[in-house]
Amino acid sequence: MGGLDKLMDLRQLSIEGSEVSTIYKEALANSLPKLYSLQSLSLEGFLPTPAPSLPLVSFSQHIHLYRLYLSGQLEKLPNLVDFPPNLTKLSLHFSGLTIGRQQEDKDEPQAQNQIMATLEQLPNLRVLFLGERSYKEKEMIFTEGGFPKLQELFIDGLEHLEEWRVEKGATPYLQSLYLDSCDRLKMLPDGLRHVTTLQKFYLYRRDNPGLKDTVEKDRGEDWRSAICKPSNMILHHDSTGSSFLVVVGFLF
Repeated sequence: MGGLDKLMDLRQLSIEGSEVSTIYKEALANSLPKLYSLQSLSLEGFLPTPAPSLPLVSFSQHIHLYRLYLSGQLEKLPNLVDFPPNLTKLSLHFSGLTIGRQQEDKDEPQAQNQIMATLEQLPNLRVLFLGERSYKEKEMIFTEGGFPKLQELFIDGLEHLEEWRVEKGATPYLQSLYLDSCDRLKMLPDGLRHVTTLQKFYLYRRDNPGLKDTVEKDRGEDWRSAICKPSNMILHHDSTGSSFLVVVGFLF
């Protein structure tokens, strides 16, 4: 890993394996901040949890870094100023993020949820993938004005999530929503009715039985029944034979 910091014109970097968070961790922490030409960065550690965390560095000067893929434990989510300023796509997997971990530093503001408060302020973020075990809290809140440019949202494998709230004015340009493997989530956010740009909603039936039943019932328990005709609900099957529900053409 020595000499990585000399590749000043490197635009894409992908590193996989347990070494990312072990023997190469220090070298990466020293080298990554110097690679100012990076446009895409992918770090994947394969150790089971609990595991050493991925290197945490500042990308505040990486104006060309648009795509960031992190798979592995994070000590905490980086501060807003440490994210690439022009980041458009962020993927988090197995991060293990919790509110308590964010607030270990007593000097940090005690926000109710500093994790989402940080993510929703990323000014150019258009695609967000919250993958398996990336977020381990029971509640997730998108506040008014949050995620101002987000167009695609993937939520997959948040096994602790029970309640998701979307305030009016959040995600004003969201077009596609994908939900999978959130077993404890039973209701869709009522605030999504205010997102008039939303065009497609993918709900994988095999791992969201409770939420799937709520969406499919046209009995008023869920906001979907009030704004979407049953004819706009389409059942598809993927290549593995698993079925998923797609709602298209929301009516407002």
